[in-house]
This record gives sequence, C-alpha cells and structure tokens, in this order.
Amino acid sequence: MITSIANVHAEDGKFNLSVTSDGKIILKRVQMLNADGYESTLKDVAKECTFSNTVNRYGVYMLSVSYLNAASKKSGSLNIQLFVKPGDTKLIFQGSEGKYSITGTSATAQKGYEVFVSKDQVVLKKILSFESSLRQYEQSGNKKMAAQTKDSISKAEMQRKNLYESYIRQHPDDELSLYAMGMYNLINRENPLEVKSLLSTLGKDLQATEEMMEIKKDAEENEKFLIGAKAPDFIQADTNGVSITLTSLQGKYVLIDFWASWCKPCRAQNPSLLRLYQKYNDKGFTILGVSLDSKKDAWLKAIHNDKLEWQQVSDLNLWNNAVAKQYKITSVPQNFLLDTHGVIIGKNLNEDELNEVLEKQLTHKP
Repeated sequence: MITSIANVHAEDGKFNLSVTSDGKIILKRVQMLNADGYESTLKDVAKECTFSNTVNRYGVYMLSVSYLNAASKKSGSLNIQLFVKPGDTKLIFQGSEGKYSITGTSATAQKGYEVFVSKDQVVLKKILSFESSLRQYEQSGNKKMAAQTKDSISKAEMQRKNLYESYIRQHPDDELSLYAMGMYNLINRENPLEVKSLLSTLGKDLQATEEMMEIKKDAEENEKFLIGAKAPDFIQADTNGVSITLTSLQGKYVLIDFWASWCKPCRAQNPSLLRLYQKYNDKGFTILGVSLDSKKDAWLKAIHNDKLEWQQVSDLNLWNNAVAKQYKITSVPQNFLLDTHGVIIGKNLNEDELNEVLEKQLTHKP
C-alpha cells in the first residue's frame, strides 16, 4: 500500500533548545525539522548552537547531527526524535559515540516519549515484517500462509492500537496523550466511533485543544464511510471527458476502486479485479476506477496495458483528487463495495473476499 506525521500540539509557548558538545566531539552539521514546516540548519558549529520556535503545548521534532571525534578525527551521525515543550531545554552530546543527555523543561517528557516510541517501534517492525511476508505468499499463490499471515497482522495491529489506548486511558491529562491520540487516529481511521470514544476519555483541557477538535471532526466525517452507510455521491470525468456520477450506477453492485498508474500494488491487483469483473459483470457487478494520476497519458497507458474494461474517472490531481479527498483516501489501493442501493457493504476487500461476497449475492441458487 502506498501512502501520502502531523505535528500534534494547547498553551502557546516558545522553546529554546541549546545543543552543545562536552568537548570530545565537534558538531559539524545540526539540523532540526518538524512536520509543521519548521526547518533550521546550522553548519560548521564548533561546540554550541540554539534552536527556537513557538509550539502549542509541545512539538515533535527530528534533530539530525553530524559530528567529528576531536581525538580520532572519525565522523559520525545521529538522528534524535525530540518531544519539545515550551521553555528552555539543553541537549549535551557526550563522548565519541555521540551519546546525549537532556535537561530542562522537556527532560521528563522526552524520557516518557522515548519509552513510548520504543514500545511502538517493536510492534511496528513486527507488522512490517508480516506485511513483507504476506506479499511474498500472495505472489507465490500460497493462500494458506497468506491467510495465517493476515491473521498475524491483525493481531499485531490490535496490539499497537491497545498500546496507544492504554497510555491515553492511564494518562488523560498528559501532553504525550495528545501525541498518542493523534497517532491512534491515524492507525484507526477505519473505526471513527472508537476514535471518538477514546478521545472522550481525555481531560477536558486536552479535549479543547485545536488538534483534538480536528480529530473529533475528522472522526465524524469518517462515520459517513462506515459499513451500512450510503456512499456519498460524486461526479468526475471519464477518459473522454464525460462526467460520470456514482448514482448513475445504482442497481448494480459497484466496487469503487481507488488506484493510480504509478502505484505498483494497485497494478499488481488489477489482474484479479479483471477476473472478477469478467466473472460477474453480466450478473450485475461493475467497477468504477478513481485514479490518483496526474498525467493523462500514463493513466490511459495503464488502463490499456492492464486491459481494464470498466469505467474510469480522474481529475488528474494526484492526492488532491476531489473524490479521493471526499472519501478520505490517504493511501492506495483502497476500495468500497456498494450494494444495489449504494450502501457500503465492504471495504478494502481482496480478491477472495470480494469473490465470496459476489458469489453469495449474485449467483442464483436452485
């Protein structure tokens, strides 16, 4: 799956982060980046530099440092994720290994952040490993191992969700819970009711922050795409410039397929979609492809090369595709299966899952 971290911040305040060496190493290049667009780089700094910025309660930054061991003349580098709060914080690099210590207003929060992120990374690495194995099993056609690996992925994803949920419930008034809530929303967007429920356990002060109100609004929007909800209508031009509406396809089972010519996982699943289309099209099933392409030639070439027979629409605006934004698409491929009344009955179904639903709904039984 191809995807497209936001800074999660309530009290405005300026932070000052001083970065110094204990004398055993020389700071060659120090750069600080943040998802909100803040970037500051200091080069050829001998022993000390300072970063300042305004944050809302806190900010998560990446500090990238290149350094030189003053004695051995050997170079090294280090990337540090920092949980910075308003006030003065000092980071001191110690010894030839580039180790560091932190004091000041962010010290306690940084320690908690590092512990939390290290736990998250253990689970995330497990998920990524399972996903890699799953791709191999699917490519080799090993359905038994693919099914077992999917089950392992689901369990690991639940473990990751529980990690965030447990921290938030145990620390309802902690700024780190704002970060955790933001991440929980990202990994659990498919379950907006769960997001809203967990958000309600935060302290009132944290719930009132701009970021948490945005998460609540986002969850309420995502409720429109729950299974059982009627899919929102849309209109977009096909390959010939003719406007197509979703409601024009009512009366059939419709798979809305979000994809792009540049998306390898999308292209890899097109043969399976073609098989299902040819199997069930004359029984009342169709597909509407929504492409996140930007170049019409590449879009048309992919349709031709993959022999896609169903209707395709796009406004050639990449991730800003109007329908993709309306449907909260942040990764591709994704799909929604609608019944004959335009009601969502499935999401992100693979070939076997989609075949099972269509077989049940469209094959006449004696």
